[in-house]
Amino acid sequence: MCPRTTPPPSQTESQKLPAYEVGCPVFAGDCRANHGPWIESRVAKLCTRFHALDQALKEETTKEDNWKRIKQALTSTGQNGPGRGKHRHKKFISMETLNKIQERRNKKTAIKNSRTRTEEIKAQAKYPGANKQVKSSISVDKQQYVEALTATATNCNKREYETTI
Repeated sequence: MCPRTTPPPSQTESQKLPAYEVGCPVFAGDCRANHGPWIESRVAKLCTRFHALDQALKEETTKEDNWKRIKQALTSTGQNGPGRGKHRHKKFISMETLNKIQERRNKKTAIKNSRTRTEEIKAQAKYPGANKQVKSSISVDKQQYVEALTATATNCNKREYETTI
């Protein structure tokens, strides 16, 4: 039996890692003796965090086999998971406003990519106008969106009132 499977005398039963209580499949058998305590605790945390690691084989393996299984499980979990959220524009922003936003981004990158000070000053002179156009266009779009929502709500209320009378 591996001496690292039992906690040191300073730890109580409640301080054990949950992976040892459940039985982490990555550290099956006596192969725990081949790993350091840091790696052991790290993989134990991964076992509790990722469900894909629970599907690893429970037979005794080498470090390389364990690492391959961990790596494969992590990559499959990353591919199957939701990942980072995609940026979506607000419902009320129109396509014209999105085009203006893209033009503003292009002007901003022109400022960043300018090689000389005169090019940078010329590019900086164009940016505030584009920024002002984008902000005003967004406010107009938002106002139109809110007006459309209120019109829809009043129409629904009228229909509901007419059906109840």
